[in-house]
Amino acid sequence: MPTPPRTLALGSLVFLGIIIGFGFAWKHWQQVVINDARFDLANVVIQVSPQPEWVCANVVDDILTGGSLSDINLLDASASAKIARSFELHPWVTEVLRVRKFANGELHVEILYRKPVAMVRARGGGFWPVDKEAVLLPPADFSAEQTRHYVKISVGDAHPAGLEGTPFNDDRVAGAIEIANLFGSTWASLGIAQIEWLESSASTAQGHPQYQLSTKNGTLIHWGAAPGNETTGEERALKKLERLNRLVEDRRILESTESKIIDLSSKTNDAAEPTRTTRRFEN
Repeated sequence: MPTPPRTLALGSLVFLGIIIGFGFAWKHWQQVVINDARFDLANVVIQVSPQPEWVCANVVDDILTGGSLSDINLLDASASAKIARSFELHPWVTEVLRVRKFANGELHVEILYRKPVAMVRARGGGFWPVDKEAVLLPPADFSAEQTRHYVKISVGDAHPAGLEGTPFNDDRVAGAIEIANLFGSTWASLGIAQIEWLESSASTAQGHPQYQLSTKNGTLIHWGAAPGNETTGEERALKKLERLNRLVEDRRILESTESKIIDLSSKTNDAAEPTRTTRRFEN
């Protein structure tokens, strides 16, 4: 039996009244609910992606202690964006992939961490740790022993331009990092201990920094420009790496007690020339 039009209209009015009433009620109670301490991040269980072994800091504790999350409530419509921004400001975090809020009061944050690849020698001693993008990491998070596990970069008067978690902002350091990235985790097996900027290259016509590598036994390896900045007649980076690998296979060259100079930059020079100067590298 069809529903009379009057009944349908009355039903619609009742439903509309409920919606309007709920809207007024929520407008009245919204702030009360949002201000409920149960939804403050200080009282929420925060789970983040597992920290890799090289991250010594407690990222969550640092962020909570820093106060950047103190005014954020989970019921706030912009909470996820604010939380992501707070984590991205931490020097050990390179990217926040996702923020998920759960009804049981848990907060899950998926993040990518920065990984140190080198130690830049600081003026007056000590080191500035940097990642693959030449971003400064917290020096206080590294012990003297831990610094020994990374290749060293020497550019003379290195000093970061900004705070931890920001780019070192030095072209000489950036170029050295490009070389370190090319080695990846093989730098130690290749016998490389240090990547050094050649101050004499500052006035070259090409304008690109030039580098040499040092081994622990004192061998000096002229590398040339950073990958992608090679000059006319200079060997490409991957070819340099291939030649270095071949030299490492000839253990007499890199393990000899007699210091040598090896030029990888030239396309025609494969020779290793003995030098009179003995130069030993120390961490």
